[in-house]
Amino acid sequence: MATLNDVLTTARPTAIALVRAGLRTQIGARYAIIDALLRLSGFGAAPRIISGRRSIAAQADLLQKYLRGQLSNKPAAQSWHTEGLAIDLDISSPTFPVFVHIWKIFGGRWGGNFRNPDRPHFDFPLPGIIPRRAF
Repeated sequence: MATLNDVLTTARPTAIALVRAGLRTQIGARYAIIDALLRLSGFGAAPRIISGRRSIAAQADLLQKYLRGQLSNKPAAQSWHTEGLAIDLDISSPTFPVFVHIWKIFGGRWGGNFRNPDRPHFDFPLPGIIPRRAF
């Protein structure tokens, strides 16, 4: 059985890389710890991150793609992605359902529970932070 030290030691390099890539610690560390828990428990890797921190321009570009019919979900005008507090994951991963469950236990929000469901989306809003408007 894996110890807490095993989980943290396994998660550390991934968490550091994600924070260096622009995610805030609240997202990067949670993802890395869940990935370590899944791997050390024999489930396999966490679902692959397909989108992380996005600039305002990248968020606005998603709106243009949506308007051209290249995206099925309309992007949010204010997104936690622009603040480094959201990730989108590969929903085809076999570990996706387990990841969702653990993410919610860790206090994060899952887009599958939104009024307009966005299954790949995971975020962790922080008090006092309001995402900037992209459009």
